[in-house]
This record gives sequence, structure tokens and C-alpha cells, in this order.
Amino acid sequence: MSLLARLRLFAFLGSLLLFGLEPLVGRLLLPSCGGGFHVWAACLMFFQGALFLGYLYCHFFAARLGRWHLLLALVPLAFLPVGRWLGALEPNPAAPTGSILGALTLSIAVPFVVLSTTGVIAQGWLADSELPERENPYQLYAASNAGSFAALLAYPLLVEPLLGLSAQRWGWSAAFCGYWLLAWSVAPKGKGEGGSAETEEPRAAESEPEGARAGAEGPTAETAEPTAETERPITLGRLLVWLILSAAPSAVLMAVTNVIAMDLGSVPLVWVVPLSIYLLSFVLTFGPAARYPKVFAATWPLAFAVALVAWVSGKGFSWISGLVQLLVLGVACWVGHAELYRSRPAPRALTAFYLCISLGGWLGGVFVALLAPRAFDTLLEYPLALAALAVGLIAVSRDRPAAPGARAVSILSLAALCGAGFWCVYRSIVVHPWAAEVRNEYGIYRVGTDMARGPDGKILKVAGNPVPLRSIIHGTTIHGREVVDPSLHGFPIGYFHRRSPLGQTLSFAPKNAQVAIIGLGAGALAGNLRAGDRLTYYELDPLVEKLAREHFHYIEKSPATIEPVRHGDARLELKKTPDARYDVLIVDAFSSDAIPVHLLTREAIALYLRKLKPTGWLVFHISSRYYDLRPVLHATAAALDPTLIGLVADTTNQRLAPFEDPSQAYLLTRSEDRLGLLTARGWRPAAEVEIPSVSPWSDDYANILVPLWLKLRR
Repeated sequence: MSLLARLRLFAFLGSLLLFGLEPLVGRLLLPSCGGGFHVWAACLMFFQGALFLGYLYCHFFAARLGRWHLLLALVPLAFLPVGRWLGALEPNPAAPTGSILGALTLSIAVPFVVLSTTGVIAQGWLADSELPERENPYQLYAASNAGSFAALLAYPLLVEPLLGLSAQRWGWSAAFCGYWLLAWSVAPKGKGEGGSAETEEPRAAESEPEGARAGAEGPTAETAEPTAETERPITLGRLLVWLILSAAPSAVLMAVTNVIAMDLGSVPLVWVVPLSIYLLSFVLTFGPAARYPKVFAATWPLAFAVALVAWVSGKGFSWISGLVQLLVLGVACWVGHAELYRSRPAPRALTAFYLCISLGGWLGGVFVALLAPRAFDTLLEYPLALAALAVGLIAVSRDRPAAPGARAVSILSLAALCGAGFWCVYRSIVVHPWAAEVRNEYGIYRVGTDMARGPDGKILKVAGNPVPLRSIIHGTTIHGREVVDPSLHGFPIGYFHRRSPLGQTLSFAPKNAQVAIIGLGAGALAGNLRAGDRLTYYELDPLVEKLAREHFHYIEKSPATIEPVRHGDARLELKKTPDARYDVLIVDAFSSDAIPVHLLTREAIALYLRKLKPTGWLVFHISSRYYDLRPVLHATAAALDPTLIGLVADTTNQRLAPFEDPSQAYLLTRSEDRLGLLTARGWRPAAEVEIPSVSPWSDDYANILVPLWLKLRR
């Protein structure tokens, strides 16, 4: 294989490993950290910061070290197999982001930083070679881009569905060993300091923006000629514009991912699609053709206005609203990165340019992952990021001549954006005066009052009067409701009414039952218990208990004895609980459409069963708009213990009374004791239900695409 071919393979493999590590690390954290968006936000911010460190190393040291860089590339071998310490992480519930960042620093910082230098190193070595292609080292960007997109597309579609985490870790580690051998084969054989002026410029060009090293293709020989933009002096104001135009798209990326993840769950499939769009914008704008449609230059404010309206007026995720947000993300990244490219400096200052925009990308990540959850009670970083990007775009284009028609369109688009902004403020403050609206790393919680409505959408009335309901909402999903009338305080409604599957499992529990519930919400299930029963809630987020006690009455009105709430990840907390303690254990973490995968695995179910008495019931609440979880539970339970008895309840097609919502549940037990009470009320043996066959889930393997696809087919 020729040297040029090996260099291309080196750039491809480095980028493949770099971007393949991102979703792999996020997946490794799921069993211990859960599926909250804060997990991926912390990871992405960490990746951005690590990339920036890699670019700093390239800028100050790579050209001087030459072949000695191979010694640095050996250091990650001490951290293989990759991510060995991440699975044992026990995050602090009060500060989960700090726990995640600390674990990432110890586990994958060195491999990630080393890989982030690949493109710069490859171009420098090509420029130092005797090959005819040394005059154009930018050609290695094509191989780098191919590696990035191959990694992002392959992980959710091929790697995760086909391989368990253990195989992924060892496969990645083996590929890294091959990467080092390839680096040794292409490194300059002489002293190779590479510090000449001839090689400095290509290296500078490779220092790309934050998490998009694969996308920033840098200027070609055609764009190296000075222009009116490149000859302008680099002032403090110009540096600030570069920071804004790089930080704002990064913040929009994370905010849009958060909007979608609130309902679909924070899993690799949800992470990869927005990140791919973000990277594609670099390819289109920094590539040789520098594609920037004129229509985007004039109509981006209109796109931002549509995004704000869709975000504020949406009552939940839909495929149309999700598509709108992804399209707006594409427009925001395209115009922002296109203006970055148009405002680039002369080639001699490219290193400063790319370092500046990589810093901006990292700052955008810090803003969303660390600052926003502490500073805002809502997802305010989304409109703020769009507003910051608008300021940057206006700043770089204010002196640029435009056709009269285009300027008129721009003015109308800006007017639409301003109108959408005012309307959003009105909707947020006037139309929805929430009783409480708070936020932390786990999400955004709202408590508000609305009138009860029937299946037809009409307001329900009792004795001619509307019935107000108080709701707790996480993201866009209602987690519990209560009638405001004091005479009905503590009366369970919604998913948790007394005739619901979950209500029945508590009504038919033994006398003086010991009950555990994973997931607190408003605490409505406590209203189904009796005097003499004892209930222990396991709740990840301490803020949920505060809201449940301050705004709802289920806990205080319950006739049962309520034990102190156990805060933290349920699996970690249950390990501290004596075995054979509970008569009923309910996993109610699925009323939100975001699935905590680690609560559905073989290891999790085995833990739950150990905590149950021999005749105990393990009940999963699996109501979801987007995922069919019955096949996963059916297959996983059968793989764990074929003697387990499964029952399925589904009230979706039943006629329900006012204040009752349809729901689904799946019950597992080792005993037939009392099961006749459930089958007499519509529960069906899982063996008699037509349930598709799927692969069982474990902490090592879980394929989220399967339940998503099965739900779409139903």
C-alpha cells in the first residue's frame, strides 16, 4: 500500500475511532447514570473540551515533535480496554454532571485527546513527505470526513444492534492498536521535526471547531487567495464574532437534542442524528465548493421564528415537530458555519481562527450542560442560542451589499422573528402561569392547573362546573394529576386510578403489604394503598419529592405508612435493601416516553426479583407513545428464568370513566397465588398474547430500535 493510501487510512481510522467513542461512552454510562439528557450533555461538553486540548497540542507541539508523537500515541494503551471504569460509576444524585465529568477524565480523556490530533498530524506528515501530493495536504479531509460519518451512522444502525458493550469495547481497543501501528508506518522516518514554515500552514488549517473535526474541511488552494474578508485585521470584535458564530450552533445542537430526548429518551439514536446534521454543515460550508444557498442568507430569521413557535406551542414530541427542529438545526448550523468560513482570516492566521472557533464550540457546550440547568427554570438556552446566532449573523453581514429583493426578504424575516419572540414570551408568561417551574440536571418540571377534559377534548363538568386538575409535567410528559377540590385530595386518577392495572396490583396485594415503587411523580399510587401497608419510593431526583409534597396530597393523605423516599438510582439503592422484603415492586419509570434502558435489562430484573418475597409481584408500567416494551420484557424474562409467569394488561381500548387514562402494564411472578384476581379483570397470560420475538436485553446489549419500530408498526 502506498504512503498516500496509508495516510488516508490513518486519517479515516482516527476519525472513525474518535466519533465511534462518543456514543460508545454514552452507552457505557447508561446502566449507572440512567437515560437523562444530562448524561449526553456532559459527555458532549467533555468531548468538545478534549478536542480543544488536542488542537492546542497540535498548535504548540506537534510540528516540533514529528515522529516523537508516536510516544504520546502509546499512552492510551494503558487505558484499554476503553471505558473500563465507567460501568462502576456511582454518580452523586445531587451533582450527577460533576460525577460524570470526573469519570470521563479518568477513563477516556487521554485516548480521546490523542485521537483528536490525527488529522493535524496526518497533514503535517504528508506535507513533510516527498510525495507530489504534499502541496495539497487538505485532501486528507475527505478520508477524515468519511471516517466521522461512518462512525456516527454505523453505531445506532449496526454496532449497537449487533454487538454487546463488551464486544464494542474490545473491538474498539483492537482497532486502536491497529491505529497505532498504522501511525508508526506513516510517520516520517527521519528526524521529522517538521518545523519549517512550509508545514506550519497546513497544520493550522486542520485545527477545526469543537465536536466537528470531521466536518471542517478548511480552505483549498482556491480559497487561500486574500479577499476583502481575509485582509481585515483580527480585532477583538472579530474574535468575539467568531466565538458567537461557533458557540451558538453548538448550543443549538445540544438544545435541540434535549428537546427531542425529553420524549424519545437520551440514547445513541437520538444523539447521533442531530450531531450528524451539525457535522454535515461543516462539510457543506468549509468544503471546496463552500455551498451557501442565497435563500438561507435572507430567510434564516424566518426559520428561527418557526423553531420558536414550534417549541413553545408543542404539547409534546411528534414526528413533524421533531423534523421541524432538525431542519432548523440544519439551517442554524449551515448559516452560522458558512459565515464563519466567509469571515476567515488570511492563511497565516488560520491557527488562531480554528482555535477560536473550537473554543467557541466548547463554550456553547458548557453553557448548555453546566450553566443553563442552574441559571434557568426552562429551556431558555434554546431561544438565547438562536438570538446569539442572529446577532452574530447580523454583525458579519451588516456591511455586505445585498440585492434590493434579498434585503426586503431579510427585513420581513427579521420582523417575523421578532414577532415570534414576543409571542413566545406572551405564551410562556401570560398563557401558562405555572404554579411552579423548576429545573435541574435531570430536566424541567412544571406544576400547573388546567380543566379536566374528556376523550373528545371537551371540558368535563360536575354539577355544571368545570373540574380543575393540578398536573406535574416533566419535559412534555404528564407524570401525575390530582383534582384540586379538597374533598378529592389523595384520590388517584389518570394512569393510577383504582381500576387501572397498577391500581389493581395494589388492591389485591396481601394484607399489611410491603410495597416498593420506582418513580415518584406526584405520588398518586400511594392513594391505592390501605392502612397497615408500608410503601417505599425510590426516586432518582430529590426535586421530584419536593414538588410532590408541596403541590399534591397523595403522600400525606395515604392511609399507608410512607417510608422516607430513597433518593438515587433505583438499582444502586435496591442493592442496599434486604432480599425477599417486598410483596409488590412497581417500576413506574415508563410513563414518560423516555426509556431508562438500564431498568429493563436482565440484571435489573434479577435484582428486582431478589427483593421480592416468593409470592411477590414485579409490575412494570409500560405506557408509551413511541415504544412497545412488551417484547423486550417477555424475551428478557424468559432468558432470565423460563419458569417466570408473565401477565399483560392493556386498557387502551376499554371504556374508561372521567379522570381515568388508558395504560399498559406487564407483571412477572414466580407464584400463581392471587393471579386469578387479575385474570378475572382482563389481565392475560403473556404466553397467550401475540408478542413479537426479540433479543433479550442486558447491561451489555440493548437495541432501542426494535421497540421503536414495533410501536410504529402497531
